[in-house]
Amino acid sequence: MNRRWLLQATVVLALLEMGPSAMGADERVLDAVDKLVESRGTSNADLDRLLHLMLAEQGSTEYFEIRVGDFPPRSPFSHIEVRKARDPNQRKGLIVLDIKTEPCVSARAVMDRYGAPEDIAPPLAGGPPDRPTDWSYPRPWGKLSFGIVSTADGECLSRAVIDWAK
Repeated sequence: MNRRWLLQATVVLALLEMGPSAMGADERVLDAVDKLVESRGTSNADLDRLLHLMLAEQGSTEYFEIRVGDFPPRSPFSHIEVRKARDPNQRKGLIVLDIKTEPCVSARAVMDRYGAPEDIAPPLAGGPPDRPTDWSYPRPWGKLSFGIVSTADGECLSRAVIDWAK
């Protein structure tokens, strides 16, 4: 078990630190999202090792533990928030991963990997102009969503949300 987590942590760290010449930004980011999906129910310590970050508790409630962290400047990610149910019988939680839009991870790369989204929710009228369009992909364990924003480079991925209830 520990060797598996060590291997996964090494792979994610390598994905986060590889330069564009070793692997395209699209693949690096989407591979890391897939690893987070696989690791969504892990312990806090295992998730910290996987991310190579020490997430700090912030704004927790009686129902959810909320932990946050910022990635180093070289990472394609900027911020992460992890919410997990405090009740050990409730296997649900949420991971919000903010993704830098430079370099742009294209909306096309998201579609190539995950297919057409089942649901597309455009920003609400009157909302913040930089709010992304949300693409949702239902999964047996919950929902995987992506925030897509318009930039000078085209339609780019700005956020991944892993919302699990099982």
